[in-house]
Amino acid sequence: MSDGISDVELVSLRGTKGGLSIQLDDGADWEKVVGRLQEILQDQPANHSPLSASLVLGKRYVTERELNRLKAMMEKQHNIIIRDVEKEVITIEEAKSMVEEQAFHQEVRMVRSGQVLDFKGSVLLVGDVNPGGVIRASGNIYILGHLRGIAHAGASGNPSAVICAAVMEPRQLRIATSIYRSPEAMEALEEQENDDQQPVNDGHLECAYLNENNEMTVERIQKIPKAIIQTDTAIHFNR
Repeated sequence: MSDGISDVELVSLRGTKGGLSIQLDDGADWEKVVGRLQEILQDQPANHSPLSASLVLGKRYVTERELNRLKAMMEKQHNIIIRDVEKEVITIEEAKSMVEEQAFHQEVRMVRSGQVLDFKGSVLLVGDVNPGGVIRASGNIYILGHLRGIAHAGASGNPSAVICAAVMEPRQLRIATSIYRSPEAMEALEEQENDDQQPVNDGHLECAYLNENNEMTVERIQKIPKAIIQTDTAIHFNR
């Protein structure tokens, strides 16, 4: 063979607790690898019930179209459903998204009623979020000021994100898909929402995070387990 790889080495099948692991050689021609996979599966006993499988691609880049064609063939001809795809390469779009998720933004402004600030990554806001204002980030949110509006951290689905504020009086807190509205905060907000001159507290940030039971908890930053607070390279808080 011109590529120096035998047909036997192109495909490796291994049974696992979850079903089947299919490892494809990442250096050979794609069509040749798929053809060899079909030959191997045709020699196997028919699957009368669906069999789950994971596909290991290694350093091979496979287009979405190629992958969908392979999945359809596996399911239609062999009753094998590919549940998971493992690969060591990413697309340019995926790489850009990863960079954006790690970004740290700094804003000095007030978020007024009706305004929405949206960020990819984490954000430090020096200013207040007034009632009716919204700040949203795919990462963490730090507010050096009053949080009286809505804050949504981990907006892309990250349950490890946190929301920290110098004065925590939110209308609503969201982390990933979890929502928290504090009756106490709402009462305090109603008393203070017309007073824009309230001083920031003694410098101890309060933080909201999801505990081990996936329940939202609000505590001073000093009381939060260190593992909960993810360090952003652009900012360091004194503990």
